[in-house]
Amino acid sequence: MRADFWKFWTGETISNFGSSITQFALPLLVFKLTGSAVSLGLGFAMFGLPHLLFGLLIGAWAERLDRRRLMIVVDLLSAAVLVSVPLAAVAGLLSVWW
Repeated sequence: MRADFWKFWTGETISNFGSSITQFALPLLVFKLTGSAVSLGLGFAMFGLPHLLFGLLIGAWAERLDRRRLMIVVDLLSAAVLVSVPLAAVAGLLSVWW
């Protein structure tokens, strides 16, 4: 197989693995911070709400962009946001605002 495919496959595998860990860990973190099942449910709703509200619009917009560059930028932004969670935990800055 071509080297470009392996780079793509490896990058997407790592990205999907990180996303799966996040989908598992963030609700647990919300529950640990609040101790409330209601907050846990609100957390799940908050994670899914942007997809419902903006998914079609962003998808149509993304079709007009360079797919390779878009995938790289979105994965880097996602990684930056996810790295901020443990950093905030170490600094004692995590809280749930709802």
